[in-house]
Amino acid sequence: MSASLIFDITPRGSLVAYSDGAPRPPARFTRKLAAWQRRNGTGRLVRKEPARERSTYMSPTCFTLHEGTFGQNGIILVSVMRTYGIDSDLRFRVIECPGIGQVRVLQAMATASRRKPRRRRVVAGKERPSPGPHRGGDRRRTQR
Repeated sequence: MSASLIFDITPRGSLVAYSDGAPRPPARFTRKLAAWQRRNGTGRLVRKEPARERSTYMSPTCFTLHEGTFGQNGIILVSVMRTYGIDSDLRFRVIECPGIGQVRVLQAMATASRRKPRRRRVVAGKERPSPGPHRGGDRRRTQR
């Protein structure tokens, strides 16, 4: 399946595999294996952006796959996202679509939105949404 079909018909939240069609090199060739892994993998479709034209630049139609997060003890250090244009030479395949009735939480970012896991906290035995930076969650006040 081409990148343009992924953009046109695949719903956000789908698990998508991508490949360049090359066979996997042996593990002893570490540089070739690393290059192959950059062009072959899977990710969750989290963002679709139509083409935008500004006075200084033009942004092509693209979509973003979330490949994973890396961290320790519940703290996310790195979140790996890869963005592909619809003119990409890679081949894509849908592995899994979101189930019927599955709820997705979206976070607006500028003019686009992306899928975001929902966080909850428990205060005095009641479940409440986590405070965001707009509510002064982790900001500390200094005295003058």
